[in-house]
This record gives sequence, structure tokens and C-alpha cells, in this order.
Amino acid sequence: MNLKGYLKVMRFLINVIESIDRPAHSRQEIDAIDAFNDEMVAAGQRVLAVGITSPENSIQIDNRDGQVKYIKESLS
Repeated sequence: MNLKGYLKVMRFLINVIESIDRPAHSRQEIDAIDAFNDEMVAAGQRVLAVGITSPENSIQIDNRDGQVKYIKESLS
């Protein structure tokens, strides 16, 4: 695999972690999120945007040492 061109592309993972107790987003917040997503799509930078479940239903997958570990603990 030739990574020469690939390494020049800057990539980011943006995570938003919120409190479960937080009220639903306001119309203004939703519009701002949609505008931000539209900008990323127009620039060809967004790969994926999804909503996920609450922390108590999450599983962390850690493969940093080549041994896959599934961790079922809350990040909070």
C-alpha cells in the first residue's frame, strides 16, 4: 500500500458526549449542527455521522496492543 499521498490528508474524529439528563436539542442547536454537517459534506470531509446509544449500552473496543479487548463500562 502506498501511503505517500494518504498521509498528506488530515483527518479528525469528532465525538460529542452529552449527559443523559440533558434536555433535547433546541431548534437553533439542531440547525447549527445541520449547517456544520452540510459544510463537512460540501468540503468532502465527512465520512460518517451517526447517533449512538446511551453509555450504559456501549462497548469499548481496544485493539492497541494487537489483542482485541471488549470493555463494557461506562465512559462517564
